[in-house]
Amino acid sequence: MTPTASYNQKGFALLFTVLVVSLLLAISLSISNITLRELVLSSATRDSHIAFYAADTALECALYLDTKKNALPLANGVIVLDPTLLSSCAVVDTVTPTKIAFKSQPNPPSPYCFTFTIDKSSGTRIEARGYNNCTDNLRRVERGIRISY
Repeated sequence: MTPTASYNQKGFALLFTVLVVSLLLAISLSISNITLRELVLSSATRDSHIAFYAADTALECALYLDTKKNALPLANGVIVLDPTLLSSCAVVDTVTPTKIAFKSQPNPPSPYCFTFTIDKSSGTRIEARGYNNCTDNLRRVERGIRISY
């Protein structure tokens, strides 16, 4: 047995260990990257659903005001606003002769908000917009629904 034979094998274990650790690190980094992207995607989907449901709520409120309560009749080409018939789901934002815009009332327990516009210039057109949160930040998502009848 010569001392040179064992001397040549000493660095192999260290090289093999570094190779295995590097391989495990690369695999764990790629898995964490995929996980992070999936979390961002699922968060965006959740925010989109919240915004769409807020727009749907606004549309239902507008339809209730216009069809069930008849709170916005059209007389001589002008919307007649009857404040006694307005519902508690929204407050008046702006009014023009043939168009009225509403916004949601501040509701602290729920973070979402909505706006809707009822336009009676030619027929009735309702445009509802929902937001996943009521603040102006980069994660704000807006969804809209428009109907005419």
